[in-house]
Amino acid sequence: AHAAENYGCDVVTTTISREQYRGAESLIKKKGLEKKVKLLKSDYRDLDGMYDKLVSIEMIEAVGHHYLDAFIKKCGSLIKPGGQIALQAITVPDDAYGRHKAESTFINKHIFPGSCLISLQDLTARMDRICGMKLVDEYDITEHYARTMNEWRARFHDNMDKVRALGLPEEFIRMWDFYLASCEAGFDQRWIGDYQLVYAKQENGINTGSQN
Repeated sequence: AHAAENYGCDVVTTTISREQYRGAESLIKKKGLEKKVKLLKSDYRDLDGMYDKLVSIEMIEAVGHHYLDAFIKKCGSLIKPGGQIALQAITVPDDAYGRHKAESTFINKHIFPGSCLISLQDLTARMDRICGMKLVDEYDITEHYARTMNEWRARFHDNMDKVRALGLPEEFIRMWDFYLASCEAGFDQRWIGDYQLVYAKQENGINTGSQN
């Protein structure tokens, strides 16, 4: 909705979440953007067409190590020559990736089953190898995300009566609280990072660079 409303973009967006679909549908109608935004309820693997730009915000972590190449290949297949992909990704340090993808952690066991964080170096190498896309811009938002997690946890506690009214078990509430606290510590100490990355597909052999 933001790109359509502020930049006049024609947008196609998809989700497999019922709640996210309903929320997006409501927002699109509220802003009167039905002619600018096409909302799908579809798996990313079923998408087709060719686009100038593709945006994926913290979805790549949920793909999992074994399906990462397929995800990148699919993204590359949807981009026109000269087009760009913007990814926001939570990462692990380059030297920790080999160990991380093989280990069972609190988060990939209890919060996001099957998930796997990638390293910036490995992601960039895969983007080049699989679909010939080069990293042309990056923005490190790690320190901002530490504050974000802190704010989320504070609001979680401020709304605890509403949380308990949902009927959630105390075990889940403690687990979620620990998740928010551990992620804040991880970003603060840079055990994990968060980056906004732009990859460009070459057009006539010339890298198009970043277009803000």
